[in-house]
Amino acid sequence: MAEPWQVVSSILGFGAFALAALVTIMNWGGFIEAWRRRRRGIVGGYSSVPLISLLCCVGAWFAIEDKIGLWSFAPAAIDFGTLNLIALPFFLLKEAIRKK
Repeated sequence: MAEPWQVVSSILGFGAFALAALVTIMNWGGFIEAWRRRRRGIVGGYSSVPLISLLCCVGAWFAIEDKIGLWSFAPAAIDFGTLNLIALPFFLLKEAIRKK
């Protein structure tokens, strides 16, 4: 029989993993909808949430590391917001070069 703290840890860990997956799905959904609106000529963009899924993945990893291991970082690895954060230095460098 599992200890009570193990049960609570598993519930919190899988909850954090589910929240990270939800944030990832919402970021991709917002990006796709902004892309569809742009194709129709409607002005506007989408501001993604970059670090929330990564924080939830870290929480899930701490809580259920022995159950799913590094797979807990899968939502953060495919999250559009996290990918935007990784691409930010390259975008800023391109803008700085273009302004010269």
